[in-house]
This record gives sequence, C-alpha cells and structure tokens, in this order.
Amino acid sequence: MQPKDFQRFTTEASQSAKKKPAQPAEALLGAADVLAQMEYSWFNDDPNGLPTHFPCIAPYWSWLPGEVTAVTGWPGSGKSEFMLQLMLIKSVYEPAWKWALYVPENMPAKSVITKLVQSYVGQTANPKSSFRMSFAQYQEAAKWVLAHFVLINPRKVTSLAELLAALKQAVADHKVKGGLIDPWNALASNLKDYGGREDEMLRHQLNDVLDFAEDFEQCVVICAHPAGQARDQGTGALKVPDQYSISGGRMWPNKVDNFLVVHRPNADSDPRDQTVDFYARKIKQESLVGMKTPAEGVRFNFDRVLGRYLDPILGHAPLDVKARQHFEKYGTNNPKDLPPAARGTLPASTEFSDAAFFPHNPTLPGR
Repeated sequence: MQPKDFQRFTTEASQSAKKKPAQPAEALLGAADVLAQMEYSWFNDDPNGLPTHFPCIAPYWSWLPGEVTAVTGWPGSGKSEFMLQLMLIKSVYEPAWKWALYVPENMPAKSVITKLVQSYVGQTANPKSSFRMSFAQYQEAAKWVLAHFVLINPRKVTSLAELLAALKQAVADHKVKGGLIDPWNALASNLKDYGGREDEMLRHQLNDVLDFAEDFEQCVVICAHPAGQARDQGTGALKVPDQYSISGGRMWPNKVDNFLVVHRPNADSDPRDQTVDFYARKIKQESLVGMKTPAEGVRFNFDRVLGRYLDPILGHAPLDVKARQHFEKYGTNNPKDLPPAARGTLPASTEFSDAAFFPHNPTLPGR
C-alpha cells in the first residue's frame, strides 16, 4: 500500500496547522514514514519528466505530473496555440492523456476544437481554401479531439474556486491528466479579500493551484499576459518578456514550478513571418524536467497551412506521420536516437511547406 505523501508546504497548509496546534513532537516527521515513502517510490515511481515528443525542446522542459507551468508571451505570439499543440501531440502519441481546457478567449467551443482538428489533420477547415480537409476528415478528427479534450464553460465558471472544482470533476469523470488555464486574468478575484495586495492574492491563488496539481497528479499550464512596456525604449524592438513581466511580478517565479516564454521575434517587421522562439526561464527540478534554455532560446517555425509547429531536428512537425511511425516502431521520434539502420527507412514527410502558399517566407528548417 502506498504511504501517504508529505505535501508541499503552502500558506494554506501553514494556516491549517495553526487552526489545530500540534505538540512539538508531532511536528517532527518520522524517519520510518519517510523511508516507507522512499522505498515505495524506488519500486513504483519514475520521477522524470515525460516527453513532449518535440525533440528541439526536449532538453529544456518536459511534462511532470504534479507540477504547475506558467507561460507568457505578447498577444499574437502563439503561446496559447503552442501549449494546445503540445497537449495535442501528447495525446496523439499517448492516447491515455486527456486534458481539461478553460480557455475563455478561445471560445466558442467550436473555435478551439476546430483549431485542434486542423492541427490534428494538417489541413484547414476554411471553406475558402483549396487545401480544405474533407467533411469525413473533419468529423472523424472532431470526435477524436473531443474524446481527449474536455471544455469548461467560462460562463458557468468565473472564479478560481469554481474552476478548481470543475477541474476535479474532469479528473473524476474523464480521467484527465492535465489542464490549461488561459488566460489567468479571466478569473474573477477581489483584492479586498487580500488587503488590497495583488501579490498576496496571487500567492494564495497559486498555492491553491499547486495543491490541486500535486494532490491529483496533474500537469497544469497557466497562460498569463505580460504587463509593462512591450518595446525597448532605445531601439523600439519588441522585447522578450520574462518571468517578471506578468502582473504580480516575482510571485510568479517564486511559486510556479516552471516558467516558459513563447515569442515571435519578427512579428512587427513582417507579420507573416512565423518564426517562433521558445525560452525556459525557470525549471524547478532541473535533474528531472529539463534546464533553462540558452540566452537565444530555441527557434522553430509555425506552418499556417498545416496549423503545426515544425521541429528543426525532425525537419517536420511531431504530428507528421513520419515522426509518429518512428515513435511507434522505435519508441522515439528523434532522429538522433534512432538506430542507424532505421534512418531513412520510412517514407518522406507527408506535409507541405507553407512556402508554396506564402512564397515570401524563407525556407523552413529541414525542408
């Protein structure tokens, strides 16, 4: 029988302890209990982060149940799209993974599901496009997506307490393994309850999310908009936001387990340019989950026709059939990890570069 976990320390835990004063001796953790937990973990747990199936970011971040990851980026940077696609990729490669989505800015429901369907199929649903998928493809993909993504109605859920209750229901009813809160500021809150201090409010709220993630072994992702000046005052260039750019400041990196940034460096100079930079600014458990990215981040591209992010190591998207066939046959889609005899044995990528549709774009990596 698994021993009871020792939960992470939060403000709520300390307040609960104050309500029921413990004797000094009771405050000491028993060595036998700790040892029992360690022995159980040795034989039953794999503490390492689980793969994203995106080789170019694999060294820097992975899915670890029980953790909360915050993501930021300027409007239009693709932070929501990228996290949704990472969730989709996880479910495609490992169908037991299901997700709960609280995405008020992506509603109505058909909008976010259509976005996932287009990425899943690799074609658009737009009736004006010659690259439109068939209705049979659309219908089949929609059923698959809806079997792996549970939507939370933002008209029925407006506060964090209501959201956490809905997430717990999704765990019980649908066996979801993670959830997306996007954006964070869509949740109603009252500063008066926290003495008018935003940092105190944020501390208590993030503690609640951390407790939920740990207690239910969930991968929770929070997308939060950055605050402050978007441009460098000297050069006028779009700045790369960091973990201190969100309203609430240092409380975010102080509390969350991981902090990621999604940035489009050329969005101003050429709105059609789909270059994307990924940064891992904080990784709490570096030996298990990943590490901070280099200063320049990790660069890849988004293909608007496919609705997919392209991995420069793969030379195509993780959702492409070639990458998925490699994983099914060899347990990895990373060309660097394949046995020599396996390289080049599968058919070429079935994807089309958006260069054919947007000739101004530079050649995409690996194409």
